[in-house]
Amino acid sequence: SEGKPYAFSKTSGFDVAHISNVSLSKDSGVGKTYLLLTREKETFTLACLQKDKVESHSLDLYLKSAQGVTLSVSGKGEMHVLSLIHISEPTRLGMISYAVFCLKKKKKKK
Repeated sequence: SEGKPYAFSKTSGFDVAHISNVSLSKDSGVGKTYLLLTREKETFTLACLQKDKVESHSLDLYLKSAQGVTLSVSGKGEMHVLSLIHISEPTRLGMISYAVFCLKKKKKKK
């Protein structure tokens, strides 16, 4: 959902997500924006984007919902994450769905 970290878990409703592209929102401010992946207590930087320099980045990342990872954003802007969702439940009509996530840094309350 917009503006919140996105957690991939067993209850996400899919088995595998393929993250293929991230891009800055057109309203992103000046400065660097980082896409972060957290698993257990470790955090990894997947991409660093900056307005008017590097505004999109291709990825080839497969995440299993059972891995329990979270995507979040840190920095000056917001990112759109393009993902293919692979669903293996026999009751689903289609095997692949498309999803776009919009992640923003949380605003600190004063």
